[in-house]
Amino acid sequence: DWKWEHQWDFNTRSVSNFSFPIDLDRIRRVACFSPDDAMAVGIADQSVKILNGALDTILHSLTISETDDRYHAAFSPDGSRLLVATSRESDPGIDNLIRIYETAIFNPLRDIRGHTDSVWYADFSPDGRRIVSASRDGTAKVWDAETGKEILTLAGDMDVLNDVAFSPDGSRLATISADQHAKIWDAETGKELFTLAGHTGFGRGIAFSPDGMHLATASADR
Repeated sequence: DWKWEHQWDFNTRSVSNFSFPIDLDRIRRVACFSPDDAMAVGIADQSVKILNGALDTILHSLTISETDDRYHAAFSPDGSRLLVATSRESDPGIDNLIRIYETAIFNPLRDIRGHTDSVWYADFSPDGRRIVSASRDGTAKVWDAETGKEILTLAGDMDVLNDVAFSPDGSRLATISADQHAKIWDAETGKELFTLAGHTGFGRGIAFSPDGMHLATASADR
C-alpha cells in the first residue's frame, strides 16, 4: 500500500503527487528537508525518522521522548545539525525539551531545557548561532546553539505561543499566540517593539518574507 502526498514547486506554482509507503513506521508527516535536499525528517508515533531525499527509505530512527507525542524538527542552515522539539497534543508537556543532533550519524549532542510546558516550535537563526523556541508556557526563548545556554526570554501579556520566527538578518523576532496577537521583538535585547492585532481566532503561524520587509500570519479565523 502507498499513501499519496502533495509536493509543491514554488518556482512554477504547481503541485504534483508522489507515493509514500504507508508501512514506513507510521510516518504522519514530513517536517523538513535538509538544505541540500539529501535528507528529510518524518514525524512518526513516538519517534522521528530520518529519510532519504526521495522519501522511500528510513536512514535513522530517533527516539526523543517516552511521554511526549508531538515533535517539531529543523535543520541548521549548513545542514550539520538537527533540532527536535517535544510537546504533547492535549495534556501538559512532560519532557519539554529541544534535542540537538549532529547529522553525520545522528548522535545527540545536547538537550536544551528551560520551558515549563510543551515546546511547539523551534528553529535556528539564519547564521546558525542561536536557536529560538515557542512554548505553551507563554514564552519564547533564545538559546546559544553551541552551548545550549539561555540567552533571552520573551515574555509579556501573551497566551500560548504557537510560532516564532527570526527575520532574515537575525535582528528581529516575530511571535504569534493563541490570544490572536502577533508581536515583534528585538532579537538582541528581547525588547518588545510593537503588537499586531486583527485576527479573530487564535494565531497558528508566522513568517517573514525573504527580504524581511513583510510578515505573514496565519490564524484559526480563516
